Parts: sequence; structure tokens; C-alpha cells
Amino acid sequence: MHHIQGFACDRFLLKQARWYLKAAEGGYVRAMYNVSLCYSSGEGLVRSHQLARKWMKRAADRGHTKAQFEHGLALFSVCNMSTLFLLYLK
Repeated sequence: MHHIQGFACDRFLLKQARWYLKAAEGGYVRAMYNVSLCYSSGEGLVRSHQLARKWMKRAADRGHTKAQFEHGLALFSVCNMSTLFLLYLK
């Protein structure tokens, strides 16, 4: 376990992820994006690609540009071209 300024990283990540999740559930878009990253990497939250995609989509739908880009890449990588086409038409 590594230490950052006297704090155990694991404890720091857990606390950080909980606050991100609380803010995301309250509608804070940047936190939605960060929660997605936490779920994707398993840092602070249990790794879940399904929940990572869910939070990434929420952030993208609310205008977060990095989330829009990453969500678009994810859609492209699963070859769901019909969904991409429909999103393009919006």
C-alpha cells in the first residue's frame, strides 16, 4: 500500500469515490464522469463496466465533452453503428 501525505491510498480512493458518487447522484456532471472512471478502473469502487458505461452516458447526455467523446468511442468499439447513426441525426 502506498502513502500520500500520510494517508493510505486505498482509504483515500474509497472516500473520494464515495463523494464523487454522492455528487453524481445529486446531478453534478463532472462527478458523473469521475464515477464512470472509478467504476471502469476499479479505483475506490468495485469494477463494473456496466455501471461505468451508465455514468459515462449520463455525463455525455448532460454535455460533458470528454464523456461524449469516450461514450462515442465505446459505442463505436462495440460496432453499434445504428446507434451511432441515430445519435448523429439528433
